Amino acid sequence: SEAVLRSSNTISANAALIGKVAFPSELLPLSTVTATFMMNMLGYLAVLLVLQLMGADIHWLGLLAALPVVLLLYLFASGLALFISALQVFIRDISQILPPLMTFWFFTTPILYSSSLLPENFATLMKFNPMSWYVERLRDFLLLGNYQLGPWDLLVPAVTVVVFILSLRFFRKFSAHFEDFL
Repeated sequence: SEAVLRSSNTISANAALIGKVAFPSELLPLSTVTATFMMNMLGYLAVLLVLQLMGADIHWLGLLAALPVVLLLYLFASGLALFISALQVFIRDISQILPPLMTFWFFTTPILYSSSLLPENFATLMKFNPMSWYVERLRDFLLLGNYQLGPWDLLVPAVTVVVFILSLRFFRKFSAHFEDFL
């Protein structure tokens, strides 16, 4: 959420740079996503250490299984950041609409609760939220030590790659027009 929100206005905020220097403009949102992920990963490890000190059973071997999930999450966030930052150049109200949407998405993702606590019809609906897969897999690997894979473990990574590729294409197609709208 933070990576997408921070990167959403990187193109508009660096309008002077885009008009004067020749460089791949997709580096602006991608660098913001990268910096945000690096800072949050340090915080995530600190939280795991605190949980361990408080008596929670942390499966440290699950970090090896969690790395591909985190990399896929980075790819998904990068795809969203590329799409939204390009769109924000043409539709300025995106910066006003995005924070409440991200807050809504946060509370409809089983971060603070497990989807197993939801009624069955809501739990089934929750599977269509791609962020649910990331959260559940990280919870399974690090807190529960569950390494079993299912059909969603193929579908969500494939959707993530497709989202990134389509977003990158969208960004590159419209980046030629950034200077006209900035």
